[in-house]
Amino acid sequence: MFKKQFIAAKDYDLEATTLTNVNQQQGESLKKFIQCMMDVATATKVIDDMKMAALTSGFITGSLVWGDLLRKKEDTLSEFLIRAQGFINLKDAYAQAYGVLAMHSTKITNA
Repeated sequence: MFKKQFIAAKDYDLEATTLTNVNQQQGESLKKFIQCMMDVATATKVIDDMKMAALTSGFITGSLVWGDLLRKKEDTLSEFLIRAQGFINLKDAYAQAYGVLAMHSTKITNA
C-alpha cells in the first residue's frame, strides 16, 4: 500500500515540476504561451490552483499581463483566462490598426 501511494505522489511531483518549467519566451505571444501552458497542464494531474500558479509565474517580467497581475490577482483559472483574452484582443487590435506588433520593452530611458 505504501509503495503505491509513494509512486502516485512521486508522479504528481514530476508532473507539477513539468508544469512550472514552462515559461514565456522573449518575443513569444501571450496567446501562444497560454496555449502551450494549457497543453502541458492538460497532460498533468494538477488542480486549477497549480495551473494558475504556473501560468502567472511563467510570464515575462515587465510584460503588460505581468504588471496587471501585480495590481490584481484573479481568484480562478477561468477568470484569469478571460482577462488574458482581453490582452490578446488588445494586441491583435493594435497590430491591425497600426500594421505592426506591439513590442514590450523593459528599457528605461532618461528624458
